[in-house]
Amino acid sequence: MNPPKWLQKTRPNSLLGLAVRRDELAVVMVRRAGGECRVEKAFTLPLTTAQIEAAPEEAGQQLAVALKDHGLTEKRCVIRLPLAWAMAARIDVPDLAPADLQSFLELRAEREFAYLPGEAALAFRRSSSGAAARATLLAVAQRRVRAVERLVAAAGRKALSLSLGPGICPATAREFAGTALNICPTPAGLNLVVTAGEDLLAFRHLEVSHTAGEPAGPMSPDELVREIRLTCGRLPAEIREAVRTVRFHGPDGLVGGLHAACEPLLRNAGWPAVERAPHRAVPTPDGPLPLAGEGALEAACRFLAGDEVRFEFLLPEVSRAQVLLERFGKGRRRQTIMAVSTLAALLVVVTLVHQSRLASFEKRWKSMASQVNTLEQVQRNIRHFRPWFDNTVPTLRIVEQVTSAFPEEGSIWAKTFEIKAGSEVSCSGLARNNQVLLETLDRLRQVAGVTDLKVKQVRGENPIQFSFQFTWQNEPET
Repeated sequence: MNPPKWLQKTRPNSLLGLAVRRDELAVVMVRRAGGECRVEKAFTLPLTTAQIEAAPEEAGQQLAVALKDHGLTEKRCVIRLPLAWAMAARIDVPDLAPADLQSFLELRAEREFAYLPGEAALAFRRSSSGAAARATLLAVAQRRVRAVERLVAAAGRKALSLSLGPGICPATAREFAGTALNICPTPAGLNLVVTAGEDLLAFRHLEVSHTAGEPAGPMSPDELVREIRLTCGRLPAEIREAVRTVRFHGPDGLVGGLHAACEPLLRNAGWPAVERAPHRAVPTPDGPLPLAGEGALEAACRFLAGDEVRFEFLLPEVSRAQVLLERFGKGRRRQTIMAVSTLAALLVVVTLVHQSRLASFEKRWKSMASQVNTLEQVQRNIRHFRPWFDNTVPTLRIVEQVTSAFPEEGSIWAKTFEIKAGSEVSCSGLARNNQVLLETLDRLRQVAGVTDLKVKQVRGENPIQFSFQFTWQNEPET
């Protein structure tokens, strides 16, 4: 049964687009008419990400004042988060039910990213081509997402979407086929984004030093070529082999000279194609749209056009109309629903009769609430982490001895730790530098029970990716 048109959720014709940047907040007023998006107003507000995270309500009040000064009364908005806030990983996604899929993603996020359970907001997108089981998993700190939501609420606006994207690149992704490394300028630096059509496979944000209030200056060609080489070295093998094109996006004033200087260097480094994507300035009543506003415009236009939001961090809202339609959608259920409603009313009456008794229980509960909450949190952690731990004493012994060899200051950390057949141990992770890794390996060799220690892989720099394995020999009982 389809709901009547007056109950269906209609897509708006106008929106506010907000783009959070390191040194500013970009705002665009977008209206869709005749199948095209038009910018009616655009401006930037000097609100840094540090201010938004520290005092989101105060930042929201500043945004509300700025919107009023510019005569903008639109309440609905979409927000684009900065790419520098996110971490990405390519994962294999099995065919799971939605409830199980969320738990699976949380487990993979704990393995791939340096977040504790519940600290990261997650979004993922399956590949539209190639292996259907492959997907890109993105993680953003939950505190940052909550800060942006509080900013919007304090400004008196309603968020319809809270997404992440590289800004200029998605607007041109449909025009190009194949896998490419895209160079995308931002007000604070450059984004290196690996795409396959409209699929975002990997990315890396490069900060460029600049004066506050002014756009970042260009990175030197030698530095950029080096960063491209480092970025490709960290890609999975199947993606690295597919990337054969480097494509520069953005205005000529920002990347035109950088493209011209880097092209011979990249071709000498073995890149067969170094392209310059055309950039079309977006007109506004106040002149061309600033670079900071292009991400906000892209997010607003995609939403107004009904396109899929590729990486959405805002939980879907279920309207009251949808709930009513679900409950009363079929006539045969109405009598049952009415009976249940009557029973619920009787339960409310009984609850009111026992209100005085409940009040005494609530008073007792308040006295023990903090201890109960602590215990419940411990129980949740036990249930969550139990599958990761071996219940046998030899396994715990191995973990204890290996952990003692790692420094406590966090200069080296393990990503995977595997024990096979009770004695074959392998470990991989990241280290800040080679000296820290060598010192850790020396301490591990001195641990009783560790034999045949072999370094399998050392790659990259700052951080260094490493993997090693060894054989564990139980100490003879005395």
